[in-house]
Amino acid sequence: ESALAAGFDPRRVYRIPNGVDLERFAPPGRDARAPREIMFVGAILERKGLHLILHAMEKLLPTYPDLRLTVAGPWIEGRDASHDAYVRDLRARLVGQPLSDCVQVLGAVERPEDVLRRASIFVLPSDAEGLPNALLEAMATAAVPIVTDLPSMREVVDPGISGLLVGERNASSWAEALGRLLSDRALLNRMSAAARDVVTARFGLAAVAEQYRGLFCKSMRGSR
Repeated sequence: ESALAAGFDPRRVYRIPNGVDLERFAPPGRDARAPREIMFVGAILERKGLHLILHAMEKLLPTYPDLRLTVAGPWIEGRDASHDAYVRDLRARLVGQPLSDCVQVLGAVERPEDVLRRASIFVLPSDAEGLPNALLEAMATAAVPIVTDLPSMREVVDPGISGLLVGERNASSWAEALGRLLSDRALLNRMSAAARDVVTARFGLAAVAEQYRGLFCKSMRGSR
């Protein structure tokens, strides 16, 4: 988009995504993950939307008391007064009931594949995103993505097939989307397999390498 905005010829602009190591981010063995384990990966910033997931958890816990959330990512502090107040509010809610017993906060992690394999559902409630590696890596492990309905997300997530899109940035919408998967194990399993298939076909290292090869061949033909 930035290249097009800068006036480059659209016929000469190509976008190739990052590749995912499918072996490193392979799904866990059968029954190795909890069906009601949710994963959030990202920096703790308001625009990343962790607060929406915490609110949704509070709504869902009376129905699903075995629901669990793991939060992996650095806590960003000292930016400005508004952001620091946001972080303080999150920390206070995480140590209180009902969240203290069902949310695990890891901070930044060195081996994301280990934590992603624990979860059945991956949430990405950001208000803006490109195409984050965390989403592709989660789908590679066969976690089902629930993400904000953004153009970049629609490039990866086929709603109702390989994941769910949430159009409204409010806790009720996120609780509804999560509840749809939590209440239907068969649907969760179908989407899990579809998520892995999408990444394998389009975003695995071999698939991305083939896109580069095709572009190089096209460039060589055009230079003759």
